[in-house]
Amino acid sequence: MMAGKLLILGALIVPAPVLAQDSLATRAAELHALLDSAATLNWEQAWPDEGPSINTRIERSLVRLLSTPMADSTLDRVTRHEHLGRTRSPDGLLWAFHWFENTGGSFHSYAHVFHLRTTTGRGVTKGDDDGFQDGRAPYSEIHRLRTRSGERLYLALGTVRSCGSC
Repeated sequence: MMAGKLLILGALIVPAPVLAQDSLATRAAELHALLDSAATLNWEQAWPDEGPSINTRIERSLVRLLSTPMADSTLDRVTRHEHLGRTRSPDGLLWAFHWFENTGGSFHSYAHVFHLRTTTGRGVTKGDDDGFQDGRAPYSEIHRLRTRSGERLYLALGTVRSCGSC
């Protein structure tokens, strides 16, 4: 009987530190620290021969943050950072996040994560590591297109500084 009470007590105590370590504030702080770090790296540091690049680490951190249910105002607040561009569709459902990839040279390319709020309030997130192919431009406008079927279709527009020697 005593062992049963200890197991229940142990189950109640163990999750508390785990939950505290994985809070929204912790996830946001991790993302901001990675963005700050990326801004100071040169090309060789941003793209190491071994291990994930800083861009992969930022993407993973942002995807983890976006997997946390939160209000739009909270999402706006926790993703506000000088090195993270954000564009939102007029209906407020689609967010495009981008950051400079530190690729070196005259071509300025950006990594992306898109986040779509569904009608159930959950989010669908797609990043560059998910096989997403684009022109590497930072998106400055998102427009919702009208369709006959009523399905949501968006057009994202952006410009990129191209290679000076290509």
